[in-house]
Amino acid sequence: MVAPNFDGSTLEYVNKIRYFVDLIEVSRWSLEGDSWLLVNKLEALSAKRVKPVSGLITYDKAFYEENHNPQNVEGFMKLCGAMTRFAQERGWPVQPKFNKDYFCCKVGFFNAFGVFWESVRSYALFFDSLEEIMGKLRLG
Repeated sequence: MVAPNFDGSTLEYVNKIRYFVDLIEVSRWSLEGDSWLLVNKLEALSAKRVKPVSGLITYDKAFYEENHNPQNVEGFMKLCGAMTRFAQERGWPVQPKFNKDYFCCKVGFFNAFGVFWESVRSYALFFDSLEEIMGKLRLG
């Protein structure tokens, strides 16, 4: 498309058109017999999608019951509580944390061990500890 000028909103609509479009502005000046022609090709703006903002989700028993089998959530929560008590009884410096797909006991930023959902109905334990940390802990 060639025109003397385009409205700024025209560039927004070019991205919505399903075929290739060039926007070219042409301006002409003349002075004492000399003429100048300015040709300016406008580039379409890259469209950035606006994502909806959501607050911090609380991962608790109600959340897990909504997204997993409610009969299994009870066992999941009991196992998470048992793992937390086990660590506290031994004086391990871990912090329990519930996440969308798993529960973990953290040491700083490190996920030492926990329980993760394998599917809607099943969950499993995981242990992911560094050798130096495991050497310091009393197991059993």
